[in-house]
Amino acid sequence: MNKRALKTILRNSLVPFVLLAFFLLGFYALERFSPFGLTDGETVTLDQAPSGEGSGADGFQIEQVIKRNVGYPVYNLMPVDRDRFVFTDNQTNLSLLSKRLAEDEQSTTPEWMSIERARIGVMNVNDDHTTFLNTNIIPESVALSPDRSLLLYSAFGHESSKLETLVLKLASGETLQRFDTESFANLFIDQDTIMGFTADTFTIQDISNANPVVSMSSLKVDGKWWRSLKSAGTPNQFYLMTQSTDGSEEIYRYNLRRQNKTRTSKIMEGDNINDFIPLNERMLLYLSSRNETEGIYAFDWTNHQHVLLRKGVMSSFDVAPSNNKVAYALQNGSGVWELHAAWLRDGKLEGDRLIYGGLRNLDSVKWSPDGDAIFCVSINMEGSILYRFILK
Repeated sequence: MNKRALKTILRNSLVPFVLLAFFLLGFYALERFSPFGLTDGETVTLDQAPSGEGSGADGFQIEQVIKRNVGYPVYNLMPVDRDRFVFTDNQTNLSLLSKRLAEDEQSTTPEWMSIERARIGVMNVNDDHTTFLNTNIIPESVALSPDRSLLLYSAFGHESSKLETLVLKLASGETLQRFDTESFANLFIDQDTIMGFTADTFTIQDISNANPVVSMSSLKVDGKWWRSLKSAGTPNQFYLMTQSTDGSEEIYRYNLRRQNKTRTSKIMEGDNINDFIPLNERMLLYLSSRNETEGIYAFDWTNHQHVLLRKGVMSSFDVAPSNNKVAYALQNGSGVWELHAAWLRDGKLEGDRLIYGGLRNLDSVKWSPDGDAIFCVSINMEGSILYRFILK
């Protein structure tokens, strides 16, 4: 083989690797060079919002943005206020876990004893200060009280495999109550009452009383497993999404009744429902694909109508506490992720605004409790990049 032929073979074999390298470097650069020219830990205050769709009086003007690089993944982000948020550095597949628990309920070694554990922490985005509270928690068990002063989660004991549920004072980290209920999903019914779930049983507890107030097993849906649990924002009501063996999902609404009874209503079913948020007594928003069209949908179960609000491939969305604003992560036609915000008015999204773009991935989009700031996270091989946008 002559030298020219050898050079040609080497050149042709290297071309795919060179192209791949440029592709990866391009995505790396997207994380480092933003429309605001942000560096790690920098806060940028804008006197005037960048021009763009929806940047007028009816749009979303960006007052301040901060970027933080952290050396661990940030999942299950829950804002406490505009500056602080609770998070875990790992996540479990709740549907898969509950499925295995149901299949192995007769086993002497429960499946949850072998699942990967996570840490729970509280971070202040302004000074990058993080306090880790526990290291053996079930990630999807974390919940905040309505006033965000109490933290609820389930964790394994340091010297045993027994799962227990704890209520902490968020300000001091002091343990307020400790329960023996082995729940891997929790929520606050109100400021003084919590609810915990196992594979097919829920327990209602008064925080001031270590003994369960109500323990029931009537929520099991045959052939289906827990997928997502949501509070309705009103006392004694919650929503549950289950997943069947064929991959389809169903959403149930539960009204808690006295004398250990509940009223259960299946309000909708579908395929590929990634997330949902109840808005009021008759409507919810959900992230899914219907008729091969992905996007955010509104569903009114009083008339069984599904309305596409925003088309596109999305990974996360959230509704502001006032129920009048939506933020979401959208993948554009080039495969790059963007953060958007829009007004929710009369069942429609209006004034859609591109808040930020140029990200390799985007998740955990959350509004602050006052509805004036948006948190989001981009996870990479080095950890996470956290963003907070204060709007005006």
